[in-house]
Amino acid sequence: MTDDIPVTLTERIRADRITITSAKRHLRPPQGIRDWDADWWDITLSRPGTQHLRLPFGMGKGHDGRVPDAREVLSCLTADAAGLDNARGYSDWAADYGDGDKGYSSWLYKTVISQTAKLRRFLGEQYQAYLYETADDS
Repeated sequence: MTDDIPVTLTERIRADRITITSAKRHLRPPQGIRDWDADWWDITLSRPGTQHLRLPFGMGKGHDGRVPDAREVLSCLTADAAGLDNARGYSDWAADYGDGDKGYSSWLYKTVISQTAKLRRFLGEQYQAYLYETADDS
């Protein structure tokens, strides 16, 4: 591997010229989210030559209302996607990520499937590299 090949998430984001725009979500959290005291954002990730990736993103109150950056968002999305990719279905995924409430866990699983499909379209050929060939430098 040469020095000019991105190896950290920050380097890969910079090399792929991914940008983020965020708008504070002043209303309620996204449908399905319950009792999570967080600051919510409607974020859009953009990459030259591809479609945009839009989704809600929450950051715990410990972040004091700070706007999320592209590295934070992609770190969460790629971790969720890798967990989904490595699971052998809902039961396997829920054993690691479910919270015991089958209704909520099922909703969350479907949400991760949906956001992972969006991430895969957004990253295109780079999807596997972001998930499995990139060090998370958070």
